[in-house]
Formats: sequence, C-alpha cells, structure tokens
Amino acid sequence: MKLIPKIYNYTQFTYLSDTKTFVVDESCLSFSSCYGRLYDDAYDVGFAIKGKKSTITFYLDEEEKKYNEIIALIFRPVAEDVQKFPELHDLKVVVFND
Repeated sequence: MKLIPKIYNYTQFTYLSDTKTFVVDESCLSFSSCYGRLYDDAYDVGFAIKGKKSTITFYLDEEEKKYNEIIALIFRPVAEDVQKFPELHDLKVVVFND
C-alpha cells in the first residue's frame, strides 16, 4: 500500500487555531478535483498538505449537505499520520463547495 495523494502547500489554506481547522474554497485549489485516490491499492480519497516541517495526508471523512447539495467536504488526518503525530487527532480540513 503506497500513498499517492495530491499535495497542496499549507499557504493555500487558512488555519483557524481555535478549532484546529484548515479551510479553503474548492475553487482556490489548483486541481480540477480537489482530491484523488490516496493509495495505489484502495479507493480512499483525499489529499496531503505540505507544511514547513512535514506533510500530512487527509482522507474524506464526511460531506456536509444543505438542501441535498454538498456545501462542504470534511477531511481528517490518516491513521498513519496520527500515530506519528498524536496532536493531529482533532485536526480537520474543510473544503467549501463554492
């Protein structure tokens, strides 16, 4: 199982420290779809954020809907990264569908 995520720079996101949340509008990300397959042998989807010290991979955890339309996608760190960096357990990324 090899990780193959799309990678974004942390500067493309706004970080809200009080909620440990990265936020971004989907249109601000450079790929036609903001996420892709995470592993070469599975269909989990997500992306990675490259920071100053490390790269953290996030998987799609849930879709937030309103009136049957997706308004946001919620991503959480993959288990491998949480094991390496336990402080990531409550970190999330919200990608707003604009």
